[in-house]
Amino acid sequence: MAEFWDVLDIDGNKTGRTHQRGVPMSAGDGHLVVQIWIMNDKNEFLISKRIGQPEGMWHTTGGGAIAGEESITAAMREVKEELGVDLIPKNGQRFKRYSEPHINDDGFVFIDVWLFRQEADLAFVVLEPNETCDAMWASKEKIMEMIGGGTFIQEWFPYLDELFYFCDKPFWEIGYHDRTASTFAKGPTNDVAEFHTNFKPNSRILDVGCGEGRNAIFLAAHGHAVDAFDLSEAGIAKAKAIAAGKGLKINFFVCDIGDYAFDEDYDAILSHGVLHLPEKVVRDAFLTEAQRHTRLGGYNLIAVFTNRLPATPDNAPFTKSLFDVGELPAKYADWTIITHDEGTLNDSHPGGVSHEHAYERVIAQKI
Repeated sequence: MAEFWDVLDIDGNKTGRTHQRGVPMSAGDGHLVVQIWIMNDKNEFLISKRIGQPEGMWHTTGGGAIAGEESITAAMREVKEELGVDLIPKNGQRFKRYSEPHINDDGFVFIDVWLFRQEADLAFVVLEPNETCDAMWASKEKIMEMIGGGTFIQEWFPYLDELFYFCDKPFWEIGYHDRTASTFAKGPTNDVAEFHTNFKPNSRILDVGCGEGRNAIFLAAHGHAVDAFDLSEAGIAKAKAIAAGKGLKINFFVCDIGDYAFDEDYDAILSHGVLHLPEKVVRDAFLTEAQRHTRLGGYNLIAVFTNRLPATPDNAPFTKSLFDVGELPAKYADWTIITHDEGTLNDSHPGGVSHEHAYERVIAQKI
C-alpha cells in the first residue's frame, strides 16, 4: 500500500498537497521526519539494532510522518511500530528541528528530534521483524563507545553532542539557549502584571530565579530598579540580551539560591516557580532572609508548586522540596496576606512540553 506524506513549504507549514513515498520530490517541496530518543531515570537511551541497510547497526527510532500526522503523533506511532512501546505525550519534548536535502532528488526534509523521559521494560519491547532485531538501554558513554567501534550510526544524528549535553538538564535550559522562543509565557506573571501598580515609584526590587527575565524586564520598564538572579547561565545571558534590546538597565547575575547573601533591603521580592527546587532547608532559610530584608510596607510575591500533585517526570530530578498545601501562607502569618490562591496550573513550553502543577501563591505585605 502506497505511503503518502504531507508536503511542507520552506517554513515547515503544510501546503495542503501530499506526496507519494518513492516518487522524486520537486524543488521547494519538503516532508517531515521524526527521530525519537527515549531516556530512563538512569539517563540511559533505548536504542535498537537495525535490519537491512546498514545491516546490524544500532540506532534510535525514527521515520517519516504520514499524511495527516502531527510531529508528536508520528513519533508515538514510529516507536509503537518498531519497539511496541506506548509513549506518553506529556513525557516528550521536541528537542530541535533542522532541515537537510532529500536524498536523490530536489526536495528537502525537516527532521524533528524528540526526547522522551520515560521508562520501558525491555521484557515487553516488541521488535518490528522487518526493521529491528534487538534493543537495549545504553548510556551516552556507551553510545560514544559504540560509535568509536563502528556499531552505531553516528552520521544519522549530527546533533548528538548537543543532545547529550542537554538530556540530563531541566527542560528550560533548552529554551534558554534558544533566543527565538520564550521558554515560559511572554510578559510578566499574572500577579506581577495585576499588582505592580501598588509598588511605590522607583522601588528597589529583587527577582529570585528570574529565568529569561520576564518579570524583571517588565518592572524595569515601569521605572523600578531591579536586581535579578538565576542559577542558569544561559537564562541570564538571554535575559541580558532581551533587556539590552529594550534599552533597559537591570542588574542580572548568575547565582544559586543557597549561595545568595543579602547586602541590602528591598521594597519587593519576587520568586515564581523556583523555591520548590532546592532542598527544604535551603529554601526555608532563604525565605527567612528574604522576609528580613524586605522593607517595612514592602511586598513579597511568591509562587511555588505543592505536593498535591507529584512533580512532572522531567521536573522530578530537579525538584527537591515541593511545598505542603498551606505551608507557604503559614510562613507569612506575621504579615498581611493581600492575596492567596491555591489550585492547578496547566502550562506549555516550546518543543511541545506540557505540564500540570499544583501551585500556591501569595502576595504579602510586611507590616
